[in-house]
Amino acid sequence: MILALASGKGGTGVTSLAIALGASLVELGIDTTLVDVNLRVPNVGLHLGTSRVPVGTHELLRHPERVSESVHHHPPSGLKIVPGNIGAATKNVRHHDLLTLPKIAPFLSTLVLLDCASGVHQETLASMAVSDGVIAVTTPELSAVISTLKLIKHAKELGTPVHGVIINQTGRKHSLSTENVRALIGVPLIGEIPYDESVAEAQTIKHPFTYSHPDSPASLAVKKVAETIYGTHVRPTPNAP
Repeated sequence: MILALASGKGGTGVTSLAIALGASLVELGIDTTLVDVNLRVPNVGLHLGTSRVPVGTHELLRHPERVSESVHHHPPSGLKIVPGNIGAATKNVRHHDLLTLPKIAPFLSTLVLLDCASGVHQETLASMAVSDGVIAVTTPELSAVISTLKLIKHAKELGTPVHGVIINQTGRKHSLSTENVRALIGVPLIGEIPYDESVAEAQTIKHPFTYSHPDSPASLAVKKVAETIYGTHVRPTPNAP
């Protein structure tokens, strides 16, 4: 299964959230790989200390036979990642290479999470097109919510189910209420992640914040989101053939 985490604009914290969510799903016993599909500005490696790798997303998309070389491990949390290669990100970016992901995904994990580029760009659209579902990430600011509406519209036009929205960095001054965000977006709310200083601290030490600060408010909220995703979208249906 491929799930895309996408945001309509930058600054929503989708990469930190994707890393933490992936680590939480691993903690639940789900074989999970996080793939950085932000081809122009890859961030997963920067967050986990693997920004320059011999084989990353760019190489994998063109040479699927190198799948085992592309997977890198964060041993403490157990999360597997395919980071973007910053050296390759500035040249030969071809968004249509992302269309090969469905053939590669079964060789990566049971669940493949995509950390998509922010905004509605060609690589974001391609990433959503090859996914089994999209989870939109927004912050409770009006501009972010409007951008999320555009993202959801494009996902629906592509025929990719939008499973719901995660509201990130809640609880800050001058933010929209959760009720207002839900009313504006019109898709199910998967979870709310409070603004938490531990997120930035974890990035400094190159860990998922759910691993480095497991009892922080943000970590507890992400773990609840992981349980929701597991129970709704990942766990096999009982008595399925």
